[in-house]
Amino acid sequence: MDLTVLFIVLVIVLLAVTAWLIFGSSSKAQHDIDGFRKRETNALGVSDGPRGGKATSSAQKPAPAPAATEELVRDPAPTPADPIPTEKPVVASAVAPVSDSTATTATPNIAAAEGESQDLTKINGIGPKLAALLNDLGVRRYDQIAAWGARDVAEVDAHLGNFRGRIDRDKWIEQASLLAGGNHAEWKERFGSKRK
Repeated sequence: MDLTVLFIVLVIVLLAVTAWLIFGSSSKAQHDIDGFRKRETNALGVSDGPRGGKATSSAQKPAPAPAATEELVRDPAPTPADPIPTEKPVVASAVAPVSDSTATTATPNIAAAEGESQDLTKINGIGPKLAALLNDLGVRRYDQIAAWGARDVAEVDAHLGNFRGRIDRDKWIEQASLLAGGNHAEWKERFGSKRK
């Protein structure tokens, strides 16, 4: 018996709460909406209309905002004549970046040596190991190094491994220009004797 009474009380409480939520909140919501409309129209200086609020002149009324229209844009359905793409084409880059893996397998695209090989170790910053590496890359003469542009420097530098940055730091191009032109006295004056 106690369980039945408890169940009945619970049902009555639930019905009372539901009724209060439905009827009580709807009137409160309507009251909030009315209050919002009143505040909105008063802030804009528009008359409250039939509720008997204050009216303003038509010169002070702001122009009504254009109504926003919302259009749904849908992709057209494919027709039997439209081909259905299966894969995206692969586009190769026009210039492949030089990486460490290509540095050891490919040689830089620089002008070939014309004439006898010269002693590259005379240039400050080039020792025997670096000279051997440059010879393997096809660099054998001062005039080759003197003719390098920014692209050539970047390509060769990518192949130098632990010696990267030496071309600019040790001014190889300036030194090679002087040595290729036979200006040994000026080279010695500017760059001194071979640094160890």
